[in-house]
Amino acid sequence: MSEGKLSVGKAFLLQAKEDLHATETLGHDISLSPSTFCMLLQMVFEKLAKAYRHRHTYSIPAQLRHEIAGAHFNKTIDEIIRKNPQKHKYYKRIMGLIRTLEDAQPAIAKRKSVHEPQLEYPWENEKHEICYPAKDFPFVQRLLAHTDDIRTAWEALKFAKAYINELDASIRS
Repeated sequence: MSEGKLSVGKAFLLQAKEDLHATETLGHDISLSPSTFCMLLQMVFEKLAKAYRHRHTYSIPAQLRHEIAGAHFNKTIDEIIRKNPQKHKYYKRIMGLIRTLEDAQPAIAKRKSVHEPQLEYPWENEKHEICYPAKDFPFVQRLLAHTDDIRTAWEALKFAKAYINELDASIRS
C-alpha cells in the first residue's frame, strides 16, 4: 500500500457514493426522470465493481473495462444467496436489474448490436426509427408503468448502499 496515497479503488468508491446520493434523490419520484435514474444506478454498480477490483491499485490502469459489474455482482450475490437461501428471489431480482442496466451501457450495447437500447444515448432500432432512453428504453417504460420494477430499483439502491458501507470499511485509502 502506498502510504497516504488515495487508491484507485477508494476514488471509485467515493464517486459511487456521490452517484448513489444523486440516484436516491431522483428515486424519490422516479417518474420525473426514469432514464437518468437508470443511468446513474448503472454507474453506481459499475463504479462499485471497479472500486473492489482496484482497491489495492495506486495508479489509473491504461484501460478500464465497462463490463465488470455483471460478473462481479453475480459472484457476490451468489455468495450471499448461499448464506441466505431464503432471499434467493430478492437477490436474483437485484442481479437481473444490474445485468439489464449493464447491458445497456453504451460501450456494451453497441458491441451487441447497433440496434440495442442504450441508457445514455439515442439509438436506431431495427425498423430504423430513432429511439432515446427517456421514451424507448424498455426498463424505463416498465418503471413508468409502475410495475414491481420500482420496488426492485429501490432494493438495488438499498443493496448498493450496504455494499458501499462494506467496501468503505475494507478500503482504507
